[in-house]
Amino acid sequence: MADWLRSRDDAWLARLITLRPDAAYPAPHDMSTLASRLSVRMSVARALDELTAWDVQVLDGLMLGPQPGTAAAVKANCAGARIADVRRATERLRDLALIWGADDAINVPAPVRDAAHRHIAGLGRPAAELFDAYRADSLRVVLHNLDLPYAGQPMATGLISDRLRSNDTLAGLLQRAPDGALDILRQLDGGTPVGDLRNADRLLEVTDDMPPVRWLTSHGLLASVGASSVELPREVGLHLRGTTPLGPARSTPPTVDTSTYSADDVNGTAATHAQDAVRRMTRLLELVGELEPRVLRTGGLGSRETKKIAKLLEVEQSDSNLLLHVAEYAGLLAPTRSHQPIWLPTTTYDEWLTDSLEERWQTIATAWIDMPALSWLSNDGTADSPHALSNEVNRAGAAATRRRMLQTLAGIEKWSTADTDALLEIAAWRWPRRMSPSVATTAHYAIRDAEFLGITGKHALSAPGRALVDGADPTTVTTLLTATLPAPIDYVLLQADLTAIAPGRLTPELSDTMAQVADVESAGGATVYRITEATIRRALDSGMPTAQLHELWATHSKTPVPQALTYLIDDIGRRHGALRAGGATAYLRCDDPTTLNSALTNSSLSHLRLRRLAPTVLITEADPADLVSGLREAGFMPTLENEQGVVTTALAAPARSKPRLERRTHGTTFNADESAALVRNLRDGDRVTEASASAQGRVSSELPGVTTAATLSLLQSAVSRGAALSLDYVDESGTLTTRLVTPERVAGGYMHALDHRTRDERVFAIHRIVSVALAVT
Repeated sequence: MADWLRSRDDAWLARLITLRPDAAYPAPHDMSTLASRLSVRMSVARALDELTAWDVQVLDGLMLGPQPGTAAAVKANCAGARIADVRRATERLRDLALIWGADDAINVPAPVRDAAHRHIAGLGRPAAELFDAYRADSLRVVLHNLDLPYAGQPMATGLISDRLRSNDTLAGLLQRAPDGALDILRQLDGGTPVGDLRNADRLLEVTDDMPPVRWLTSHGLLASVGASSVELPREVGLHLRGTTPLGPARSTPPTVDTSTYSADDVNGTAATHAQDAVRRMTRLLELVGELEPRVLRTGGLGSRETKKIAKLLEVEQSDSNLLLHVAEYAGLLAPTRSHQPIWLPTTTYDEWLTDSLEERWQTIATAWIDMPALSWLSNDGTADSPHALSNEVNRAGAAATRRRMLQTLAGIEKWSTADTDALLEIAAWRWPRRMSPSVATTAHYAIRDAEFLGITGKHALSAPGRALVDGADPTTVTTLLTATLPAPIDYVLLQADLTAIAPGRLTPELSDTMAQVADVESAGGATVYRITEATIRRALDSGMPTAQLHELWATHSKTPVPQALTYLIDDIGRRHGALRAGGATAYLRCDDPTTLNSALTNSSLSHLRLRRLAPTVLITEADPADLVSGLREAGFMPTLENEQGVVTTALAAPARSKPRLERRTHGTTFNADESAALVRNLRDGDRVTEASASAQGRVSSELPGVTTAATLSLLQSAVSRGAALSLDYVDESGTLTTRLVTPERVAGGYMHALDHRTRDERVFAIHRIVSVALAVT
């Protein structure tokens, strides 16, 4: 293959590097190295995974026939195939270096045959391979029933193979076969050519009442594979399929019914879901910060905690589990590194909160596409199901399946969608090796979750969702999302029942303020906030004075401020801070002894063990935070003060964990300039290799290497003549490399030369030159 690669032009080689970047990283030295990389099983498997069903069908046809194969032979073996479609497929296979040679002499490399499915085109293995493992007594039965003389191995296998290659022999055997035998063969030929059979390796003498499957094994029309399986020999399968063993041509993807919507409908729905996803993610992480759930000994989050989070978030548990896994992969959630770790938002979450809504959504959407977790595995809550956030829900192909389903959605008409089963059918044609029925559940959840997160709207890709799937830069994605979102507004509509309606997306400043002074009651196209005594107290605790609360509603409400709200703010404002708590361990002071008497005699505060220190001071051994919490639960409204007696208005910073550092592997890709540079290096490497192999006038010393005097003489001669040299050089790390250079000057024990590989001037220490020769050009 290396010689064939050398014969290809630079544009084709650059395209090969783009299609199979794993073979070009790190950069190969020459074409022989590239050919070796292209033959590595893992690299071949990756290339095979990107083939369509038609590409695979053509490759199967090439592997079934003699080598080298032809495009015309593949067309003849495939019903309804057109030669143009076959050549299109062979060109793609050739671009991936899975085959080489012209269409009239196509070669399939051995590594490709090894990495491909062992059952080519759904056919079993050749008889020569299947019967080679038969014992002597089993061979005797098959040889006898095929009217062949007894022979030992390997002659017996050869005789059976020759007999099964005869269509006349197979036709005669099938004509004599008992009822039901042909149905068994066709069933194996129509799907996987392997079936289960107890005691398959026990071959019996033929009798009139013999079961059809036993008759087939005794006549070699089915071969036993171990003690419990049988396989249909390839020769029998080819006979059953007739003149078109590859079956109907699958040159085009399946046609499915689609539903098309307007761009505004899709983008509008997706934008609403995107806002909800960001809001729910924020609230979920706030809940985790408040609950501080512990990390299970086996990893993950307990079922009780996940159910509680789902209930407080007011979503299905499948949705809250999805957000948990996205948050962890995005680095917004992580366990603490302590003796008894707990789950907490990370410092990255605090940074995420300062981003725009569009940037926050992109973080969520990108993490979902790339994360290895299948969150739905932990949804049922049974004893056998893995816990959320545990490694047991991770699957190697999860991210690839999501991306392929989104790419399938992107491949149909714009602003259109189709049933998930129909999309899976298209994906199975596009990636037959990977999108098998086993990934159906993952595929269904991928489409569902994409809608929940706002990547799709009405299950059709939105403009920002399509850009995300196409790999657009982050700025483009956020710009498209901004265009689909409604313009932010800076007002709400206050209602008499102490609710505030935001009829659109609020400005970031007003949204943050509303999160302090009210709770979200419902979300959607319009968000309904509920104002309560607890939310007003929360605002006052954060340092917002009563006057600022009145100003907030007067400025940002387009409806009159309800009188009940004004009274509520004033009433809470008068009582707020009347009690002040501090650490003594903790004390409670108040200018009104009556208020202190109420706290002292309150039975719900008995656990705090309050005792009077002075007429206006009580003390306790409880922590100040516990004291404040207990007083608030009892209906009091205390405030905290510091050691100087100054009221502490700012709330304590919430606990945070450090983001989990994970190595994320992304496939290496090369742009056009990088591919072209790699091709130039490959050409230079070939010249170096050729020059080294055919070098003349090699200078050598007695024991290996070269003498310094001889090396200097040759270097100085090359400088004066402008001749190119091939030299073996050991760098500072001890790595031996072969270089093709043109010396420019020699001075101070160093040679300054133009390196043909890097195309720049390099300095070589003469004492590190192992051997040197004139390059033949």
